[in-house]
Amino acid sequence: MPFLDIQAVLDAALQLLNACRLDQPGSFSRTPGGESDPAASTAAVSLLYILGVLPGHSGERDKWINGLRSTQDKTTGLVMCKGQPDPAATAACAAALECFDMRLSHTPHSLMPYADPVELPLLLDKLPWEEDPAAAGEFSAAVFTLMTLGDEASHHWEDAWFHWFNRAFDEHTGLVKKNSITPVVLLEQYTLFPYLQGLFPVLTVYNSARMPHPFPWRLIDTILEMLETNWSLFSRDLNARELPLIYALSRSMRITPHRHEECLQMLRRFSHRWLRYLKEQAQAGRLNDLVLTTRSLCAIAELQHILPGYVRTRRSLRQVLNRRPFL
Repeated sequence: MPFLDIQAVLDAALQLLNACRLDQPGSFSRTPGGESDPAASTAAVSLLYILGVLPGHSGERDKWINGLRSTQDKTTGLVMCKGQPDPAATAACAAALECFDMRLSHTPHSLMPYADPVELPLLLDKLPWEEDPAAAGEFSAAVFTLMTLGDEASHHWEDAWFHWFNRAFDEHTGLVKKNSITPVVLLEQYTLFPYLQGLFPVLTVYNSARMPHPFPWRLIDTILEMLETNWSLFSRDLNARELPLIYALSRSMRITPHRHEECLQMLRRFSHRWLRYLKEQAQAGRLNDLVLTTRSLCAIAELQHILPGYVRTRRSLRQVLNRRPFL
């Protein structure tokens, strides 16, 4: 299969970035004409990192750093999002600052109960792994990101975090479970995708810490089966549903040779369909969400690594999740 030239997608992403840029340095709206959104500002940093054009001049760099830090509330230590303290937005901000080799200004005080390695497993147990696995995975990865990037956690704490998850991984599917994993209805289909969505931020932590997923072969089986049964869940909108799937399959393939050639063939089929769709949307001017567009570019960066020579851009994309956890 010939290479895919998706430079039009990158050009559209940069146009969107400029359209969402606000007057205050480092401040962005999520969509053109919208209000300032911390999630959009951190996505902008990730996008620029992926494209290899992150601000390097000291004056401009300082403005970005100050803009990111200004969103943090001194009392809670969390970033305020829509008037509420948001742990995930705070972790994304900490991750964005890491791209500048900087940290948040304040300790995340509201999350310090999670800094106790004895209490941590009990608190992770209480997360909604069955009702809302995506929210549970995002929150647990946000806690890890904030505790480690801010040097708030000891090695004993990190060991406790990984010990909990190594016990929580389902040996049959490779996904995270509390009691059981059962398919749920998404877009009129029965699927395990929400569990994969919850696993994705956890996997970014495992990658950052150079820790292996304990059941990568099971996760590969699950993803390949998901692609066979839920093919139409993907390449149908711009919600970046493709990133968790591509990232999880790519990282599992680095650990085990299980069904390796089958994985490569499936990724080529999948990415050819998705990237053609994404290119069509970009050329039609439909990329209008900065956060979701950044997630799509993150997935493309992963494809460039796992399928060398297959996805063509003028400049090779950098995988921001290799720099730090969380997105």
